[in-house]
Amino acid sequence: MRKGRVIFGELKHRILELPNVPTTRPTSDALKEAMFNCLIHRFNIDFKQWTVIDAFAGSGALGIETLSLGSSFALFFEQNPVAYRTICKNISSLNLNNRSLVLRADVTKYNLNKILPMLGQRILVILDPPYKEVSILNNQIDRFFNLFHCKDIVIIAETNSNTTIGNVAPSYVLFTSGNKKAIILSNLKC
Repeated sequence: MRKGRVIFGELKHRILELPNVPTTRPTSDALKEAMFNCLIHRFNIDFKQWTVIDAFAGSGALGIETLSLGSSFALFFEQNPVAYRTICKNISSLNLNNRSLVLRADVTKYNLNKILPMLGQRILVILDPPYKEVSILNNQIDRFFNLFHCKDIVIIAETNSNTTIGNVAPSYVLFTSGNKKAIILSNLKC
């Protein structure tokens, strides 16, 4: 198996397993660092006050970063069985079972109303769907904003440099080398 690492917080430098499946691509350390620095410094996010949904979670690395930074709870969605087992193994090896829940489910078809009681008033949603499926990304952005319209919400979407977002204007766009970018959308007043 491939390896990654946690780059922020109390679990900094801890090793993560990365699933060896073609549908999963790990986020580079450079993009992770840019995303989390932007969330902390531009959006003033104190992770202790935020719950997290890591949709299309892969290895769970991004959701685990939020837990390492102090998030009280992270919910992971992953439908691939190998990736799902990898997330569960990472969560267990880092002793994060009491602060997380991993669902082997397709977030695009999941009844999100079921998870509302698990979430707080401030929600960070991490979206990293297949890059070729721009409609999935746009549909999920709309879906999460509509569902959580009465809460503080930040959505961070990892995608390729060619992707455009439909109905919501991005609050911030981060580029790294290569073909990857992260788009941050929010209803917060920055």
